[in-house]
Amino acid sequence: MSLETTETGSAVSIPSPDELNLFKALFSFRIRDGHSPKENFLTEALVYALRKNPTAMREWVKLLTDGAISARSVEINTRLTHIDDENYSSIFPDVHVSGCDTREKTFNLVVEHKWDSPCSLPQLKRYAKLKGAGEGRFLAFVCVSAQEKKAADKFPKAEFDGLSYKTVLWRDVYRILFAINPKDRMLEELLSFMKKEGLGPGKAITTQEMQAFLVSRGFKRQLDRYCQRLLNEYDWGSVPAKFHYSPKVTDAWGRTAIVFSESSWKPAIAIGFLYDPADHGGQLLKPEEGIDLAIRIHADPAANPSPTEALELLDQRAAELRRQGAVVQTKNQPENNNKHTLILIRKSLGDVISDAATEDEQIEAIYGQLEKWCLILFADPKLLNALATLRPYR
Repeated sequence: MSLETTETGSAVSIPSPDELNLFKALFSFRIRDGHSPKENFLTEALVYALRKNPTAMREWVKLLTDGAISARSVEINTRLTHIDDENYSSIFPDVHVSGCDTREKTFNLVVEHKWDSPCSLPQLKRYAKLKGAGEGRFLAFVCVSAQEKKAADKFPKAEFDGLSYKTVLWRDVYRILFAINPKDRMLEELLSFMKKEGLGPGKAITTQEMQAFLVSRGFKRQLDRYCQRLLNEYDWGSVPAKFHYSPKVTDAWGRTAIVFSESSWKPAIAIGFLYDPADHGGQLLKPEEGIDLAIRIHADPAANPSPTEALELLDQRAAELRRQGAVVQTKNQPENNNKHTLILIRKSLGDVISDAATEDEQIEAIYGQLEKWCLILFADPKLLNALATLRPYR
């Protein structure tokens, strides 16, 4: 690799044309059936954008080193092989950065990215022991959620002499890249991708926006963002593992939701926001205030005309959910006008987030309510057995 110096005097590594081909870099991480390596995909996209923009590279290094390094020259690699002498094995940090700062001092920075997997303290400890050839040693952990950041902050910094450790959120990375002006096209597209995937900062939902949404339909992007953050940042262990085949955020049938299912969709569980209940065969709980928070289990009525055992068990769960303040309809009730719906659990979103002022507080309140419903809903293992007997959509 060679170094290209910019007008500001900083430099970044310039890989060969083959190395600089984004499509080649991303191809091995392409989405395949049952396989979605989000972290590696995001890493390659970010590093490519940084290589193309020296200012972005410099600000990113500064963020991850807590301002200690203002890079003058940089070499950056993904999945670079390192030898763990203690365990006689190879390790592959997501990103390895080496270079010189503006005072001509050398540094090494190891970066670990997380998107849809949890923090691993043993993994960070292995990375912390990598010596590298530099006067300054830095380790950075980048994750999606505040909960993961708290877990990563437990990393024992004092255990490793001479190592500087920093944890940041992806939305912090977004902020420093967004502040760069002018932006090249690649950086603009990376930021657009991050925002769409819920990795950028956002604003809280207001009652006025919910009311306006019911008229204008201009609100769904924010609902999508909230669902992306709920999916990316929170543990959905309260939803049985058999439904974690490939959870994804979808907008259909008047709702924006995370859809959990088996590969054959028998049944599916939609967890999120109901903004137009016409398809579901009902009305919003408080249409004058806004939309509903909802969980819906649905299955093919043609393939499952009378799932008696599942419905009896769902009725039992519904009774406990109502005692906890939820509005619940099951398939065998007259007010349930959608033949696909086995159970629909709802609460006005305004009531759920009434005490939350910021986006983070709102998402925390929303997740807390949804998790509580899921824990009640799936508390009886007999229900899971009954759901397992349902036939898939034809």
